[in-house]
Amino acid sequence: MAEEIAKRKLLPAVAPLAYRRETQQVTNLGDIAEMLKLPPTQRLFAPQTVTIHPILTPERQLWEPTKSADVLVLGDSFFNIYSLGGMRWGEHAGFVEQLSYQLQRFLDRIVMNAGGSFATRQELAKRLAHGRDVLAGKRLVIYEFAMRDLAVGDWQLYPLEAKRPPVPATPATAP
Repeated sequence: MAEEIAKRKLLPAVAPLAYRRETQQVTNLGDIAEMLKLPPTQRLFAPQTVTIHPILTPERQLWEPTKSADVLVLGDSFFNIYSLGGMRWGEHAGFVEQLSYQLQRFLDRIVMNAGGSFATRQELAKRLAHGRDVLAGKRLVIYEFAMRDLAVGDWQLYPLEAKRPPVPATPATAP
């Protein structure tokens, strides 16, 4: 995706951020084995080991989204799997972090598990309606969802209008 963004010149050049990638091994049961809720002593499914690459800042801090970034990523659990520790496949190593590393620029994100095709749009609309203009300054919005959502997803419309603060009245000036 970073190559395509560069090829199409979708973003202006910025000074690289010098993000770094580390390498870690993570071992866990696969998601289907987890969904079966088998007892911990089960032997039907062996744990799987994957190599992940957490992203760090030059100060060796873990990558975090940046609200002022000019790119917003909307996505579902496919983008969270290596980002959220609660999913037990590592942290700070998911798609958004990797794209930020490849682009060497700040990214913002709204990524949600369960219902990602509509939940992220709904969350975006909610933030805008509450006066948090998360689209301000954005040049690119990337929207990911599972292919199955094209057939069975919730595609209701959500208004994407930022609630603007009232403009203060200016005092009348005498002629």
